[in-house]
Amino acid sequence: MNFHLVMKEVLLNFFLILTPIYFFQFISTQRARNGQILLGIIAGMAAVLCMTFPIAYGSGFLWDLRWVAFVIAIIYGGWTAGGIAGVILLSYRISLGGLASILNVTVVAVMLFILFIVMRKWFHGLALKKKMQAGLAMAILTFSLVLMAIMFHFWFTDNLGFFYAEGANVFLLMGASYILSMLLFIYFTENTIRFSSLRETFHQTEKAHMVNELFVLFSYELKKPLEKAKESLEKIQLNTADASSAGHQKLALSQLEEAQRVLSGYHSYSKNEDGIKSGFFLLPAIEEIVEITSPYSHTKGVQVTYSLNQDIELTGDKIPFKQAILNILKNAIDATSKGGRVLIEAEKSRNHVKLRVIDSGIGMTREVLRDIARSNGLSGSKFAGNGLHVAFEQVHKIGGYLSFDSVVDKGTVVTMKLPLA
Repeated sequence: MNFHLVMKEVLLNFFLILTPIYFFQFISTQRARNGQILLGIIAGMAAVLCMTFPIAYGSGFLWDLRWVAFVIAIIYGGWTAGGIAGVILLSYRISLGGLASILNVTVVAVMLFILFIVMRKWFHGLALKKKMQAGLAMAILTFSLVLMAIMFHFWFTDNLGFFYAEGANVFLLMGASYILSMLLFIYFTENTIRFSSLRETFHQTEKAHMVNELFVLFSYELKKPLEKAKESLEKIQLNTADASSAGHQKLALSQLEEAQRVLSGYHSYSKNEDGIKSGFFLLPAIEEIVEITSPYSHTKGVQVTYSLNQDIELTGDKIPFKQAILNILKNAIDATSKGGRVLIEAEKSRNHVKLRVIDSGIGMTREVLRDIARSNGLSGSKFAGNGLHVAFEQVHKIGGYLSFDSVVDKGTVVTMKLPLA
């Protein structure tokens, strides 16, 4: 046995298993379905290459890391990626022939598929450290099933003597390779996902700042012509005796005053000045936000509904509230798949109201929820780009606070506790 040759073959299998990482950043930018298909194809081809370049150890005993690639596809791509990788793996194995081996591989593939489809939701709800520990357990479990399948194959072919003759060294190296390759993939993949998320957040934050500056400039420039138009209408109204014309002029003046008020409020908000603490009713504000976002929700194929009492009146300025609920609702729509639903409901108590935005989307892991709680939406946090910074800031401005409750693949509940007028 040439030890250097064996290690070269082991390293080759390592690099083949890590192949999906090289493409993971590209995969993560695709639509969910397309990304899963792409991951399944890449993981399936990695498994095929591992089978094409197996590791020879001992007296001609051949093994490889195909099952690590298969498990990776299931854990990170679900049914679609795991199914595609499994079909590619089994198709290649069938092409090699050997009925007993084909049946053995098929049974192992089905068992691993069922097992890790069940485990993937639990896995993605863990923090990175816990994921590494879970990866260790998954690698050991995968290796144990594969080892039992190998043993059964040698028993079926009446060659158990060869199986035992290889001794512990073969299976020790094989087990260590399963564990190391699984842990390396999880570590690099999780960090790649975090890096991509931070980069996207940075770009979104920059765009948000640019749009905000444009709106400030727009509101400032628009205020001047509105003021002049109002002054002109007031002069015309003083010199007009016709009651009908005077009524139309009065209506035009009231609309100009409303436009001025909205622009002044937005301009003050954008410059972090105090808004007008006049109070407002919840239902009309929610109806307006739902109407504003309806084209976006229809494009996404998400139904937005609300169930609110008409008599709920909140204290504070309406503009910060609308900014907060707009960002939260947009996040809920983005997180919900086509055909899903977002519900807005309110629970009124003695001196406050709990407004909930409930979606049936992808949900968030416990790690993400902890990060949100720690950052509290502060500027510069990695959640600033998805609107949470604005939501936290504006809810705090009207004397309320935000809380989050979420389950991966089941949805998220964002609760806004707001003071009543």
